[in-house]
This record gives sequence, C-alpha cells and structure tokens, in this order.
Amino acid sequence: MNRPKRLVIVSDLHCGHQMGLTPPKFRERINKDKRDMSKKLWDFIAKEVDAIRPIDILLCNGDALNGKSGGFWGDGTFTKDRFQQVNIAEEALRFFDAKDYLFTYGTPCHVGDEAEDWEEPIAARFKGSIRAQQEFQINKTVFHAKHYIQGSGIPHGRFTGIARERLWGTLWAEYGERKKAHVTIRSHVHSYSLCRGFGWTGFTTPALEAWDTKHGQRNLSGTSDFGFLSMDIKDGPGEFDIREHITHGILKADSVKF
Repeated sequence: MNRPKRLVIVSDLHCGHQMGLTPPKFRERINKDKRDMSKKLWDFIAKEVDAIRPIDILLCNGDALNGKSGGFWGDGTFTKDRFQQVNIAEEALRFFDAKDYLFTYGTPCHVGDEAEDWEEPIAARFKGSIRAQQEFQINKTVFHAKHYIQGSGIPHGRFTGIARERLWGTLWAEYGERKKAHVTIRSHVHSYSLCRGFGWTGFTTPALEAWDTKHGQRNLSGTSDFGFLSMDIKDGPGEFDIREHITHGILKADSVKF
C-alpha cells in the first residue's frame, strides 16, 4: 500500500484580529495585553504542525482574514488594511508548507462584499483553486467542502446541521450534478462536531480564532474549539484516519472576587 496522503483542514483564521492566527513577525502590532495570548495560540499550532509534517494538501475552508468588519464587529481588529491581512494569512498558511493548497470563500462581512473577494489573492499566491464549494478527490475518497453552515443553540443540535448537509449532498448526487461524497466538511461555527454513518463522515471544523472576541463574549453561548484537523487518506474509498489538533484551557474567563 502507498503512503497515505495527508490532508490538513484549517478555517476561520481571521487574520488581522487580535485573537486570530498571527505569525510571530506580525505579533508586535497586537495590543500588549493580548500579545502573550497570541503567542501561546501560535506556539500550540506550530508544535502540532511540526509533529505531522510532511503535509500533502491543505484546505483553507474560509474566513482566512477578518476584513474591515466595521463598527461593533471590527472591535479587536489590529489592522483593517486588507492588503496587510492578506500578507498575514499568507505567512500563516506558508508555515504549514503543504505541497498543494485548496481554498473556499468565507463570509462576505469578513472577506469581501459585493465585487470583492480578498481570499482570491491569497489563493493566487499559492497557485491554489478557490471556489464557493470544493469537490475534490484524494485517492478514492471524495470530499465536499463549503465554509458556511447554520449553527445551533443547543449542544446536541450541532450534529443536525452537518447531517443535513450530507443528506442534501446525497440528493445532489442523485441528480447527477455532484459526486456522492464520503466526507462532508463545513466551518463557520468555530466548533468541532463529528457525525458518521455507514459510508459517510461529516464534520464542522474548529477555528483558528480564539473565543475571546467582543462578538463571542457578548452574543454567543456555545463553546468554541481552537485548532485544526488532519486526515491520513488511505487507498480505498472512504478509508482514512482523522486526528484532532484542538486545545482548551489556554484562555480562561476572568472572575471578580469580593
């Protein structure tokens, strides 16, 4: 049997935000009170990536940069210059040093409204394909990836969305307009949920932005997962191993004592 091909899946880097993934050369731009946390987050990712090299394919599944995200949503963004955010995202993704790169478009309020798509120059720098939805095959395993998926207000409801996406994909395949995917990948919700059945696997991906954001603190109740996923794709259809590179406990909520 040939060596399995290694796929790494990252999403929601939100480069340009203090809690987004920030390589060391850009860290001095972050507010002093957040720099130490940013370093800890990067160091965790760097250690995990170094342990799984070499990487054959990297999928960046949307929201590589934070964008202008004006007003409330932009709070915590240390640079709203999209050119600089593109540079930060490129530096972060180059650290993975994959042989090939794939991209999907992220959320318009982060990566571009109307005629703008700021993830396109990132993909161009890696000579990688970028689409709203990526259908791709590694060995005999078929994947379908898209950034957006609806979230859930209850913990056990997180599995419903990805199972629904898999079922819609099966119906598209019956129409002959897609291949039937062994693996369905979605992001956007900043949490990891794995759902499996006979012959299929679906999951939402962890984020590379930590939860300590103004939006996260004020508007969201559900837990967030920081990290990425890797998969070793074997020869047979739907044959793979999946590994979770996720950390908790680096960030701790402040408490008030009297």
